[in-house]
Amino acid sequence: MTWPGADGTTWWADPTEDLGVVVMAHATAVIEPQIGALVLSSRS
Repeated sequence: MTWPGADGTTWWADPTEDLGVVVMAHATAVIEPQIGALVLSSRS
């Protein structure tokens, strides 16, 4: 699940991983895929 916010904020949740992420940064459309991969890889 995800929902884009104003001014580059975003969040997503992965209930199967019991994980929620809030990102408050400008230009998240550019970096969001990298942040998601980084967060999920750190859980391993």
